[in-house]
Amino acid sequence: MKFNEKTASEAGKRSGAARKEKSVIVEGLAAAAGIIGVAVEVLQKAKRAGCPGFRAGNRIDTAKVEDWLLANGDTIDEGQSLNALRRRNFIARIQGERIFFDELAAKYVPATDVAEASRRCSAASATVAKEILPDAIRTLYVEQTTAAFARLERDMERKTKHVAPPALEIAEPSDCSSLDDLRRVLLGWKTRVLEIENAVANGEMILHEKIAEMIQAALRQPVSIARKHLDTGAWNALCVATKEAFARALGPTPLPA
Repeated sequence: MKFNEKTASEAGKRSGAARKEKSVIVEGLAAAAGIIGVAVEVLQKAKRAGCPGFRAGNRIDTAKVEDWLLANGDTIDEGQSLNALRRRNFIARIQGERIFFDELAAKYVPATDVAEASRRCSAASATVAKEILPDAIRTLYVEQTTAAFARLERDMERKTKHVAPPALEIAEPSDCSSLDDLRRVLLGWKTRVLEIENAVANGEMILHEKIAEMIQAALRQPVSIARKHLDTGAWNALCVATKEAFARALGPTPLPA
């Protein structure tokens, strides 16, 4: 994953689709002010200035009013109430990006990790073969599994085009003293999300649940050979021993059934 100014620029333009909020319709200025986080006087000025969030019957669309205030608030209020609204808006967006980042980070793993998993599985398969399989097919099985996992390892390493940069240090919103500081924090989390999205698009990060499928695919040919030469008892022993060996080698990584 390569971080550069272009990545940061793209992150700044990223859609806010991941942060979708439903409009809240309330009655009365006081109720709306409490939800939006501004003084009643600010809403009165916004209404007189033509803000579109005010409906008939004293009903107020808080989402539309908030969007309008963020875009036009300087024209009606220079006080702390509008800055508080903007700060709350930034913090909400930062929280949304952080949650999205955590979800992506848990869902995908670097291709280099899959390559390392392949190496561990190869060694585990060879150990199991020496313990379980008869001499007649042991050598062929080890050769087949070693070659299959080596192909998977090479494929994963080819997908890794860049060395991942050190994690971008991002301040906590509570440590930000200005809106510009919050804006930089938001950009930082957007950049982190975009780096994962780009890495997934480039094949540099792999869906975690796909690892089991890759291991299963690598074992398909060696396993078919072993199945033809083993009786039911030996075959079951090979399956159990292989799964246990992979569990020790890979930890919580999902395994083939």
